[in-house]
Amino acid sequence: MRPETRNKRLKKRPSPHQPFPTIVENVENLEFIRKSLWKNFETFVFEVLKTVSRQALDQAIKRLHSFQHVPDQAF
Repeated sequence: MRPETRNKRLKKRPSPHQPFPTIVENVENLEFIRKSLWKNFETFVFEVLKTVSRQALDQAIKRLHSFQHVPDQAF
């Protein structure tokens, strides 16, 4: 192999201390996807808890309201 060709091939190889750009890009994409999925999950859980809390509060208000209108003879 001629020295010029060998030098060209060596220059094309990335340094072992530098990350491959595609790997870095993939990791960044995965991080973005992870954050997006977590945000969607967080939003979903918050909405469910809010709905459950609202339903529980509505039930409690209905019970208090019905308890308010019970005749005194019931006691």
